[in-house]
Amino acid sequence: MLYTEKTLISLVAIIAGLLGMLAVFVALSPAPTASAWNLTSDQVANQWVLSPGPDYDPIPSVTLAVTGSGEVTANFGVAGDATTITALALAAMTSQVSSALTISVQDSDTLDDTQTIRVILLFDPSDAEPSEAAITTAATGSEAVDTLAVFTWTKGSPFSSSTFQLTSPSTGSWSVDGTINPLGSALSGDFTLNLIPSPIAAFAAGGAGQDGWDVLVEVTDSTSTDTDSSSLRDQAMGAFAQISVNPATVSFGTLTANTSNNPVTTPGSGTFDATSVSNQTHALTIQASSSWSDGFTTLTLDPDGGPGVDAISLQADDDATVADAQFVTATAADLTGHSTDGRDTTEAGTVTPIGLFLDLGTIGAGSDFEGTFTVIVDGG
Repeated sequence: MLYTEKTLISLVAIIAGLLGMLAVFVALSPAPTASAWNLTSDQVANQWVLSPGPDYDPIPSVTLAVTGSGEVTANFGVAGDATTITALALAAMTSQVSSALTISVQDSDTLDDTQTIRVILLFDPSDAEPSEAAITTAATGSEAVDTLAVFTWTKGSPFSSSTFQLTSPSTGSWSVDGTINPLGSALSGDFTLNLIPSPIAAFAAGGAGQDGWDVLVEVTDSTSTDTDSSSLRDQAMGAFAQISVNPATVSFGTLTANTSNNPVTTPGSGTFDATSVSNQTHALTIQASSSWSDGFTTLTLDPDGGPGVDAISLQADDDATVADAQFVTATAADLTGHSTDGRDTTEAGTVTPIGLFLDLGTIGAGSDFEGTFTVIVDGG
């Protein structure tokens, strides 16, 4: 093979380059002798010196840049999500008239979780402001028709069939006039109790410093610790009064003209019973018709005794004794001793026997004369 001068020069340059690269990594110091090839490894180490070349990492490392994101939705529940009473509203109360109590409730477990609702109405004389604990204690104490009533709503199946029931008192005329339930699937809504107070539910003007009724409402749900209570204070109770008489007809018998103090002969007791029921302090008032007639002759009512021609006078008392009887006029006046009768505490009311006595003036013979005697319960 023939090499040109140019080719030889190129080969020399390549070889020189390779030797130069090797010289970078390995430097010989001192220069090896011919006998160096027969040296031991320790001797070689003494003869050869390794000089560092460029930095070299035998284990390559790679750094990866990762981008992007993911979202995870987390949630949790609190054991026993609370039932809350958000509002109470009570229409004006009057004995023997239906009144609506609206109870607004919310529950994050839906209203179907509601188990019971207790409503306590307690008379609060002179605005004493009993604590909720005191009201609760009263609800489990002695029954008092005139000052306490308890109603209880119990969840039924289906929910829509649930109703309020009167829990206390066990006697008397407090009653439920109807129940309106919200949707059980709703988170909030109104329970409505239509209640009818007893005729003797104590009258109260209501307001600060006055007699009033306090209303406590307690709601429980399926978790026994989840209860809420709320109250209305100083609620008014309207006045109520009624009266009945027995018998409704009395007779003085056959009288002689110009006679006085003639008692009732029928009934034989000489009295009739006036039974009054009132939820407040009241008076019994009496009056009589201003004229009495047999259909032909009219007799005039003389207001103060000593009747003249075609006239009569009438006296009344709360027993059959004429000694302290009072004259009756055509204008209502308090029956003596009954100007400030106390409110009734039982629905049977108060029985007052009333005796009547008639003075007859100058009058010709005639048939039966009739007139009316009226007893009124006046609460003032």
